Amino acid sequence: MPIPKYLFKRGHIFYFKRKIPSDVVHGSADVTEQVWRSLGTCLLAKARVLLAVEVTEFDLKVAEFRRGAARDSAIAMGCREQAAPVPASPGIVSTLILGQAPGGRPESQIASRQG
Repeated sequence: MPIPKYLFKRGHIFYFKRKIPSDVVHGSADVTEQVWRSLGTCLLAKARVLLAVEVTEFDLKVAEFRRGAARDSAIAMGCREQAAPVPASPGIVSTLILGQAPGGRPESQIASRQG
């Protein structure tokens, strides 16, 4: 069975690896071109499941950044149309790379405080 896209193996451990889109990289002070995140397993079946979660989270974070950037651009051009508020994501690259929300707290700590 072939290894899925964005899944790589270093030694015995599987990793999620994905290029950060150029518009997201250029929109952030933390310049990095790709994300590497350990899935913490050497089992391909488990890595596939964890990979699906990582890909989904990555896509959601990129979409959130783009919505915020589009809203900011519309405001700068004088658009007066009211749109649903979108939370700002100034630390998208550090969130993607380090798993930390803006302010330096790991996302797991934020989720546990909200739930």
